[in-house]
Amino acid sequence: MNKSIINIEILKQFCQKYYIRKLSVFYSYLTDKYDESKSDIDLLAEFDKEHVPDLFSFSGMELELS
Repeated sequence: MNKSIINIEILKQFCQKYYIRKLSVFYSYLTDKYDESKSDIDLLAEFDKEHVPDLFSFSGMELELS
């Protein structure tokens, strides 16, 4: 199994930019079921209470990570 490398520095900058207090990876990336050709990397974000994004901002964040 060859997993995609997650660039921690890019994620740190992303979290700071969007006021993400906690970012967690879950589901297939953490298991043997992960297949880079078919799987995505699932993330769960906890935002600062004063900076919760609206739907349009959230969609833009998703595109930025793609």
